[in-house]
Amino acid sequence: NCYNRRNSQSKLRYDKMMSYLQTILDDNELYQETHSQDSFNTVNNCKNPKHLFISHSSLDIEYVEPFVKFLSNVGFIGTDFIFCSSVSGYGIPMGKNIYEYLKQTMNEDTFVIAMLSNNYYASVASLNEMGAAWVKSLEQCAILLPGFEYSQISGAIDASKIWMRLTSV
Repeated sequence: NCYNRRNSQSKLRYDKMMSYLQTILDDNELYQETHSQDSFNTVNNCKNPKHLFISHSSLDIEYVEPFVKFLSNVGFIGTDFIFCSSVSGYGIPMGKNIYEYLKQTMNEDTFVIAMLSNNYYASVASLNEMGAAWVKSLEQCAILLPGFEYSQISGAIDASKIWMRLTSV
């Protein structure tokens, strides 16, 4: 229902984003289905959803914030399902130790979405998240933000895989 309402407002952007989200759901088995294949997989009709960790540079908020809002519109609501440090309500709770909270957040039920950009590779925090996901062998995918090319992928992100690439917003 949310998709149909939003689709009428901005058809091209929502069709692309739904395609990206469906790719993540299909290829990486974020959920174990408990209902019919006919319905879109949401938190409400699946058991054991994974926790999404959005690894990004805070300088890329113009891409990251709409993506997190989109995920919440399709059922990933609140910090039980999404961690994204730059988006209000999805980051580290007040009074928590940053590093301890991140250690607790990144566990076997975590799926990492790395929003790759030049800003990402210039950020020590982002590179630490990339390394932590690699060390913990967490499932992950990458989204290449506009202006960032496959040839620029380095580090613990597998450059030989086909990732999603945004060419414009």
